[in-house]
Amino acid sequence: MSEATDASGSGQDPSGRVPHLIGGKDPALGAQLAEVLSADPEVEVVRELGSRNAPSLFVVETSPVHAEELRELLGPQVTIERDLPLNPLERGPDIRHPQEGTSP
Repeated sequence: MSEATDASGSGQDPSGRVPHLIGGKDPALGAQLAEVLSADPEVEVVRELGSRNAPSLFVVETSPVHAEELRELLGPQVTIERDLPLNPLERGPDIRHPQEGTSP
């Protein structure tokens, strides 16, 4: 992932690229995705997860516009999502205790 971020700290680098996760259910698709993504000049592959010969998940940096273009190109068998950082200090949705019906 690029070290540069904008002044707001949003994780977006000056080129407009932001982290995305790309993967699919079909393990045979991994090798094809690796080829397509590594050949795409608008995509920086940051990390490949899964087997060496057929990765199952890719962490990439690309613009949101190009991510949408990839969704259209690759079709519904491939999932492309924005990779958002976890913030353990931020309060999430209220979790209710099933017996009490109240938040813990």
